[in-house]
Amino acid sequence: MAVLSHYHPMTRILTVIINLVVVNITLTVTAQDQQRRDLLFNSTEKNFRLGTEALDDGKYQKAIQYFDACLYKNHLYTQAYFSRATAKEWLKQYKGALTDYNILLELVPDHSEGTMARGILRYNLKQYTLAKEDFLKFLSLPKGVTNTVFFRSSLFQSGTDKIMTAQGTTVEIYNYLGLTNTKLKAFKQAILYFDSAIHINSSEPDYLINRGIAHEGLGNKDAAVTDYRAALLLDPGNALASYNLGVLATRTSDTALAIETYTEVIQQDSTLAYAFTQRGIAKMESQDYEGALQDYNAALKLDDHNPENWLNRGLAKEKLGDFAGAYRDFSQTIHLKPDHDKAYLSRANVLIRLDKYEEAIQNYDIALFYYPSYGLAYFNRGIAKHNYRGSPEACPDLQKALELGIQNAAPIIKKICRD
Repeated sequence: MAVLSHYHPMTRILTVIINLVVVNITLTVTAQDQQRRDLLFNSTEKNFRLGTEALDDGKYQKAIQYFDACLYKNHLYTQAYFSRATAKEWLKQYKGALTDYNILLELVPDHSEGTMARGILRYNLKQYTLAKEDFLKFLSLPKGVTNTVFFRSSLFQSGTDKIMTAQGTTVEIYNYLGLTNTKLKAFKQAILYFDSAIHINSSEPDYLINRGIAHEGLGNKDAAVTDYRAALLLDPGNALASYNLGVLATRTSDTALAIETYTEVIQQDSTLAYAFTQRGIAKMESQDYEGALQDYNAALKLDDHNPENWLNRGLAKEKLGDFAGAYRDFSQTIHLKPDHDKAYLSRANVLIRLDKYEEAIQNYDIALFYYPSYGLAYFNRGIAKHNYRGSPEACPDLQKALELGIQNAAPIIKKICRD
């Protein structure tokens, strides 16, 4: 009788594969363990040096590993906390970076670089009161020699636009204190700090822009305009100064200033859709509907995916009596943003002009579905119902509009509605 082999051929193949996998895993684990051993057997100074080199090369995760090993061997090696925090910030590990700065400043309370770095991080994390404490403390500390480079983020735009060191950064700390107080709505204090920054460096447009924002917070329109214009004299292409100036003009209904400002922006860069849009809004307010239409046409050529551009052009066409064109633009707005309540309201308004009351009422219904407290929609729907179906169905809408603050409803209610 034949004796069965203990190992089927397929079993032998599987055994070989498994052994190869085990060997591979063993080698991988061994390599990882060896790397850990190398880190631990390095001297504290060597790990710190290797970490610094990795940090300089932009290898932030590797840098953290070296700083971890450095601190494992000597948890009082304070500069490693600062460097590890820097690496963590680059990796957007902000909570871990803040922890490292806190440990550093517990060990060395007068560490100026750490104080400044923690203040900036706290500011960016919107911890404004704590950031202010760090900036004030930094000003009281002696400034030693340093090679540390900080990248100052533009506080109202994305990206980094300035490089600074802890050595000789008093002016920048005044700017940060101004920004911090602005966030805390302490506008008078903010202006004093911006004054100090401008006194030290009067050629930096950002300080003037920031002070202008603080002036706006106090309602000092003329002072804000002066600062924005001064910033533009220093930097004629400064988009932020132009934008703020234009927004301020629009918000305060100074249409002439808004048109002038956005015209200057367009002359500097004719690819900015928002500048055409904002100038169009200002022209609409000054009843230059044809000019507004031209600006909205230009805005749509640059950005036809923005529903507001279609809505604005529709409003201009409505004012010019092109109700069919306005209807098409409002419909495109809704296509891009199906819950745009103002587009439904506006489309309903032109439908009334086209004597399509039933469709208009349906659009008012949708506007009120998305925005139940839309007083103007109740008012207009009430008028449409009165003209289409008679006064009894109009009165509840007109009464609701009055409750929501549409005072024009009162005389109409008195005229067509019974008690």
